[in-house]
Amino acid sequence: MVHALPPQKRRELLHLLISASPYRGALSRHLEEIDRAAAEHPQITQIMSEVYSEISIHSGSVPRDPEAKKQYHLLLDFLEFIYFSTPEAYKGISGAR
Repeated sequence: MVHALPPQKRRELLHLLISASPYRGALSRHLEEIDRAAAEHPQITQIMSEVYSEISIHSGSVPRDPEAKKQYHLLLDFLEFIYFSTPEAYKGISGAR
C-alpha cells in the first residue's frame, strides 16, 4: 500500500533533492510539474515517503540506512531523467540557442 506524503512534505523533499542535483537551476523552474509527476506516480510516491521518514529535511542529510540511501539516489535519478526532458537540456545538448 502506498502511503503518500502530504503535499507540503513532498515539496520539502523535492526542494532538498533538487538542491542536491547538479541540474538544480533548470529543475527548480519546473518544480510544479515535477511535484505533479511525483504525486501521480505510485512508485515515486512510495519511495518519497520512505526517504522522507529517514532524513532530516532541515539539515539536508542523506539517509544513513543503506536501503534508504539507495532510494534517495533513485529519486535523484528520477530528477535527472526529468531534467533531460526539459527544454533547457535540449538546448544544451543540441547547441541551440
